[in-house]
Amino acid sequence: MPDNITAREGCLQVVATPIGNLSDLSPRARESLALADLILAEDTRRTQQLLQALGVTGKALERCDAHVERAGTERWIGRLGQGAQIVLVSDAGTPGVSDPGSYLVSQALEQGIRVEPIPGPSAVAALISVAGFSEGASFGFQGFFPRGERERREWGTNVLDPKVREVCRVWVAFESPERILAALEFLEGALPEEAQVCAAKELTKIHERVFRGDPAGVRARVADELEREGVRGEWVFAVQVPRSPELDRSGDLSEKQQNWREILPLFAGCGLKDSELAKRISKHFDVERREVYEEILGRAGRTDIS
Repeated sequence: MPDNITAREGCLQVVATPIGNLSDLSPRARESLALADLILAEDTRRTQQLLQALGVTGKALERCDAHVERAGTERWIGRLGQGAQIVLVSDAGTPGVSDPGSYLVSQALEQGIRVEPIPGPSAVAALISVAGFSEGASFGFQGFFPRGERERREWGTNVLDPKVREVCRVWVAFESPERILAALEFLEGALPEEAQVCAAKELTKIHERVFRGDPAGVRARVADELEREGVRGEWVFAVQVPRSPELDRSGDLSEKQQNWREILPLFAGCGLKDSELAKRISKHFDVERREVYEEILGRAGRTDIS
């Protein structure tokens, strides 16, 4: 290679795609798809439909879902090391957020490969923006709501813990159309009447529906919606748990609740800086701030303790 020519640096671009409305795709995301050497897609058929709608043709697509991501990562890392521009997309929204992609991203970072986010539509941010919660600035993202009864009870116990609610009182979760009513029925039974729920179906799509109110009211309205429109459409819901003296006097905490390390994962993604999270947990669990901070950094694989 001549001295005046520099080898192209490989790059993995993590591109957010529309969650419903095609107009939400950014020009930057379209350009990224159009220039990619390879597009890794959760479902190549759906991504091909997106490309056709955008007028992007001749792109190489490969499947990258939960079943094949690990098997294909070594080969994709090899191509990135040779200078390839690879785009990673999921069916809708952002890869790695309850969708495949995090393993490939982590391996690329370990190899020193540039990973670039191309942000865009988000069901989580969209719901929070229209929920009208007074404490919406700090929230925790659940992923898909627990399916099992025991796991749901544990979730309810943790989010109602007075110490947890001091740190984060808004929780967001995805749910399937088949299970949304059961999830809302659980919330109605587990949450206090003064809690607020916002549940949305088909965000940004033509049949978008948003339901806000107390747990019982939202459950009843969603039940009516399902009866009239059938079990269809993807759902996302958010819960705001109030700071309530009645809840705070609910009795002694269980051993698990008293152990701040056990509940620390609940706060991943709650929107707080590491230092602020450490400060709050230190205060409410009566533990040294530095100890909490070191634990947070250690779980994230960092050591930049100050």
